[in-house]
Amino acid sequence: MLAVGAILCFLTLGGLALMSGNDGSQSEVPQAPTDPTLRSIDDTNSIDTVSEEPVLPAADFWSDNTSGGAPLKVQFFDESNGSPTSWNWNFGDRVTSTKQNPIHTYTTAGVYTVGETVTNEEGKDTEIKTKYITVTSSKDTDTLVDTGSTEKNTDTASRSGGTALTDTASQSTGTAPTADFSASHTTGEAPLKVSFTDESTGSPTEWKWNFGDGSPIIDGTTSAYQNPTHTYEKAGVYEVKETAINSVGRDTETKTGYITVTAPDSTDTTSEPTETAPDADFSADITSGTAPLTVTFTDESTGSSTEWKWNFGDGSPIIDGTTSAYQNPTHTYEKAGVYEVKETAINSVGRDTETKTGYITVTSPEDTGTSVDTGTASEPTETAPVADFSASQTSGEVPLTISFSDESTGSPTEWKWNFGDGSPIIDGTTSAYQNPTHTYEKAGVYEVKETAINSVGRDTEIKTGYITVT
Repeated sequence: MLAVGAILCFLTLGGLALMSGNDGSQSEVPQAPTDPTLRSIDDTNSIDTVSEEPVLPAADFWSDNTSGGAPLKVQFFDESNGSPTSWNWNFGDRVTSTKQNPIHTYTTAGVYTVGETVTNEEGKDTEIKTKYITVTSSKDTDTLVDTGSTEKNTDTASRSGGTALTDTASQSTGTAPTADFSASHTTGEAPLKVSFTDESTGSPTEWKWNFGDGSPIIDGTTSAYQNPTHTYEKAGVYEVKETAINSVGRDTETKTGYITVTAPDSTDTTSEPTETAPDADFSADITSGTAPLTVTFTDESTGSSTEWKWNFGDGSPIIDGTTSAYQNPTHTYEKAGVYEVKETAINSVGRDTETKTGYITVTSPEDTGTSVDTGTASEPTETAPVADFSASQTSGEVPLTISFSDESTGSPTEWKWNFGDGSPIIDGTTSAYQNPTHTYEKAGVYEVKETAINSVGRDTEIKTGYITVT
């Protein structure tokens, strides 16, 4: 009995020792990391968590280094808030990644802008760091870390365990701005006057605003452009964009659905604009007769058009204006022929074109019949073009390469393009000019113009705010 008792006592004491870990053979339980969502850990080691409402993500990132000789291997670290569920990186050298913390090797010397877009169920946000990575050729001895290094770069060097930037590098001449703004109010009845306040960091010297209601984009360097006032004339829900610019770079802040304007007699804060794009249509008081044949055209478009463009099909100049003389024009056909007529109806929301082929038949005075089958009333061989075009895509990240497609009518033989980003206007007669490809190197919202030309005349199509580059 004494031996049995001793064994039981030994087992009991040994079990307690194992449970307490006093024998030194058991690893300690890791301490939970500090987390702002953890409120307390009670005596039972249960964690009391704070439930949070889903919020839009806020993109941010850093890297273990920002400069060096090629090939330069860089580890990027996602530091976004808002619990993103997907990541999209643009390293600035036409390479992308969807990893959260990617590693990328730059093989060519240059200065690169890096962008990260993060997404969760509430939406997405993009952080763009202009001139963030500087890569020198292997023969260069100057690492150029003082040409774009920022305070954040200094922080990330110390956090990553790498060598901190020198005092000379930290004394950079400036950083690219981070755009942000607020509004005096974001809802109200039309006409709604809103004062915007620039809250960007990084000492921008130029500001560009897109108020989202079809009004012209403004761009300038004075206080009137830094803190503009804008009046929304029509009911609708509007996106507002501000681009802050300085000598180092630029950044764009986009606030979707930021301004809500209601009609004076409406209580619905989500009402759509009261105006719609027009639906073009027209008629003529006479569609056949002997030359010279004078025809009065009547606009029958719906959608409250404010501008009208007419192509009478006989090689005469295309007319375009906003008065009643352009809405319901009179035109005289001087030569025999069968003519196609086009009317384009335009308002602030959009445009639409109605084309009526073989609509007007004009015979020669010596013809005794109304038929033009004999060939004496041949159709004109050429008419002035009507310009139009489309793009392979209208939005994306820097650098954004877009293929434009000419959709003009009237058999143009020459094309002129203005891509709206300050690049040279191109003008030529080959397929490379008819359907050009252009790369936008900087973030912004760009207007695109195409002029279609032939021996009869020319026409220009302008699409405002057509290309958005982030």
